[in-house]
Amino acid sequence: MKISFCSKEQGKVILLCLFTMIAVGLVLVSYLSLGSSHSVMTVRSQQWNTALPVAEAGLEEGLTQLNWTLGKKLESNGWAKVTTKGAPDEYYKRRVINTDAYYEVYIKDNGNKGKTPTVTAIGYSRAPLTTNFISRTVVAECQKTNVIFTKAMIARKHIRAGKCSLVDSFDSSDSKYSTSGQYDPAKRKATASVAASSNKKNAIKIDNSKFYGDLAVRPNGGVEFKNKGTIGDVAWVDGGNLAAQPGKVDTTFAYDFPEVKAPWPSGTGTPPIAGAKYAGVENQYLLDTGNYELSGSITLSKALIVKSNANAVLYLLGDFKASQDIIIHKGGSLKIYMGGKKFEISDRDVNVNDGDASQFQYYGLPSNTRFTMKKKGDVDFHGIVYAPKAKIKIEGGNDFIGSVVGKCIHLKHDGQFHFDEGIWGKESDYDMFKVAKWTEE
Repeated sequence: MKISFCSKEQGKVILLCLFTMIAVGLVLVSYLSLGSSHSVMTVRSQQWNTALPVAEAGLEEGLTQLNWTLGKKLESNGWAKVTTKGAPDEYYKRRVINTDAYYEVYIKDNGNKGKTPTVTAIGYSRAPLTTNFISRTVVAECQKTNVIFTKAMIARKHIRAGKCSLVDSFDSSDSKYSTSGQYDPAKRKATASVAASSNKKNAIKIDNSKFYGDLAVRPNGGVEFKNKGTIGDVAWVDGGNLAAQPGKVDTTFAYDFPEVKAPWPSGTGTPPIAGAKYAGVENQYLLDTGNYELSGSITLSKALIVKSNANAVLYLLGDFKASQDIIIHKGGSLKIYMGGKKFEISDRDVNVNDGDASQFQYYGLPSNTRFTMKKKGDVDFHGIVYAPKAKIKIEGGNDFIGSVVGKCIHLKHDGQFHFDEGIWGKESDYDMFKVAKWTEE
């Protein structure tokens, strides 16, 4: 029998093939592992990106709740109070979007009467191939912002200005544009924006009047100028130019007219009564800090007086005619909620002793269809008027200082209209919380 043996060369070939196969296998495993890792990293990146809009959804809910409550306790809408004793109020809510995403929101009032709360929203998105969640955090510092008195005049339908009206602006909070916080024609500004949310070709009509500012209408709306009507900056108007200065008419105006709600259920306010003479003046109603209510039609035969440093709210359930003065003493304020149909100031004064437009605030409920100022007194009117369902007529010879929003606005008076930019920094009952500063973590 013949016995044969494998050569050393054949053994080497086998080993070489074996090592080659192992190397190829390792490369394939590494490649597959790399591909798998890449896939996991891609999905993780996507989930990390997904966590941000989830957090933003939480922020949106936090802002919505702040504006829905407007200073009320958030527990009334299902938020849990998580404040430690002695610390500013803080509230919490968790909302599940689906099995792979949810968010948590914290609202903290920062101990300054809720004017600048912080909303912290944490968005969670499930990590790939695990039960863990990836999180993104958004911190928003919020601030109450004026959203209705943003311009000198805003009308749901049209604006008519005639009989030599003059409309301009100033800033009671800036000494460059006011004197001791009061209007000064030598420091006039040309930022009196006037807007009408109408599709009419003459949504705003300016007849023989001077407007220092700009106009805004809806895309299909228009502006009509008659006689010597003009609008523009100081140089344009004082230079005798007519119609609109180029660039001073905006055709993209949009505005939300929130409906005015009753301040409380009718019949629960305190009926105001007369008091002893105040500052030497007899009165029909003397108001201190509190919530007051009048039913039926009312005509003032004596003054309505708000005491010094008193903050009064007056809910009117019927028509109201001021045939005598409304006097608001220093440091005082008066908010009127008009539930009747007609409100009229007839040849009398609304005397705001501090000369601050925010001290007289008027809010017309849907039932309020008319606001009329027929004024020939000796004191300028200071106030802000929001009556989105009312026809507003400003007549007489005195100046109107502040801001006005109505269904339609008619100016037909020898006085002037001065928009005060200072009201942007003052509080009204329809301010909204907006994000002042945003940080991602």
